[in-house]
Amino acid sequence: MKSEKNKAYISSESSLTERFLDNQLAVSLIGRETPHELVADRHGISFIRFENSKENDRDKEKVAAIRKINISFNPLHKPRALDGLCQLPQLRQLFVYSCGLQHPDCLACLSSIPKLEILLAHQNFIPAIPDTCRSLSKLQELRLDRNRITKIEHLQSCSSLRKLDLSTNLIQSLEGISGLQSLQELKISSNAIDSLLPCKALPSLRELDVSYNHLVSLEGVQQLPLLEALRADHNSIASLQLLTPTQTGPKKKAAANASSSSSTTSSLTKGSQPPPKKGAPTSSATSEKKSSEGLTELYLSGNKLVSLDGLDGWARSLELLDVSENLLAGSALQPLLGLLPRLQQLGELRLHGNPLLECGPEKERAGAVAAQIAAVCPSIRAVDGRSFVSSDDAGSSAEGDTILAPSRKREEGEARGAGLEEDEEEKKQIGFHTWERGSQVSGSVAETDPKPVRSRAFYQSDSDSDGDSLSGPAPPPAPEEPYSPRVHD
Repeated sequence: MKSEKNKAYISSESSLTERFLDNQLAVSLIGRETPHELVADRHGISFIRFENSKENDRDKEKVAAIRKINISFNPLHKPRALDGLCQLPQLRQLFVYSCGLQHPDCLACLSSIPKLEILLAHQNFIPAIPDTCRSLSKLQELRLDRNRITKIEHLQSCSSLRKLDLSTNLIQSLEGISGLQSLQELKISSNAIDSLLPCKALPSLRELDVSYNHLVSLEGVQQLPLLEALRADHNSIASLQLLTPTQTGPKKKAAANASSSSSTTSSLTKGSQPPPKKGAPTSSATSEKKSSEGLTELYLSGNKLVSLDGLDGWARSLELLDVSENLLAGSALQPLLGLLPRLQQLGELRLHGNPLLECGPEKERAGAVAAQIAAVCPSIRAVDGRSFVSSDDAGSSAEGDTILAPSRKREEGEARGAGLEEDEEEKKQIGFHTWERGSQVSGSVAETDPKPVRSRAFYQSDSDSDGDSLSGPAPPPAPEEPYSPRVHD
């Protein structure tokens, strides 16, 4: 009788017994359209056990062929709760987040899953990176954020790892991250890291998030040749002098090797490639995109910067720069205006929360600084949310080549103007009908009205860009002849 209660079925009657996931339940949860995927999240499962010899061979074959399993939000906090996963040799993706995992050996089953590619085990209480990760040579994505990990270890053998998230842990150093030659994205925010020097051993890194740490400098970042996005906001960084890439170092060598290999490959395959389709990007556009590779996004808000000296190294590639909430005073404005012309790709700049904008009324000072920035940086499109429209797009302007205006509203106004012209032509043919205030909420008109109902977009206000609201200026008055609709209170 006891074995019957511990059956694999998940029901409310067995709330006082341990709930198992075995072959029979697994087969019942496998979808017909996704025969290799098992989703059993939020089922109250406390153990996984695929070793029931009473099950038929067909069920065993279906379970053994599972490649993706999601058992998140289950009470799997006991030490050996996941040991049943050893019976899934073809498993590629494992989702076990928010399961209360807390024992050091809670992921011991990973040594029996050598083909695992994605492991999501965030939002648990895991105290350390499991040593069984050494056998995961094909692992490509690992999420262990929001746990209780204190150091980076056991990852040197994960040669295929591309995405690693260790945010919101108790890590104090990046030591142990070397050897990840294929790592492209590293998120390690909300820890206690004070140095980025170990990052120089990550030659393929493209995105780095080290926000909310204890950094005082960015030394080590200049040796990342492929870095595109850097988030280092809310630290204690006071200077960017070390951000400039070295003139002779790994970055130039890696860039030279990449360019030579790409040129060699293109020359070898040029003759064998079919002609490009109509509308496809040309080789010149592709080469232009490749030439602009470099740091494109830099987030440094909430630090202690007093100047922006040191950004010259990525002057040609930087597209977004966030230095808000720092210590940039009025004396830093002229050096900033001298730096901006060299940032040829810069499209968005964030400066709010700095002392240089606190002189005089905030809005007036911010507008004046934004106008000076637009005058020296032709590529700029937005400063602290203020959009810039060139005179070529918005018409001639007596104030200069660039004017400050909300571009979105301008485009919507042009579209609305075109719509009004069409409505004028339509009014001549079918007449005009006004909406009463009492019917605007419900979107209806008087039942006795034989005239056609106008579109809501016609009564849209200038400030309404979505077209879902009927609020705005009152509609034009109805003609005296030949009809006036009945008014509803």
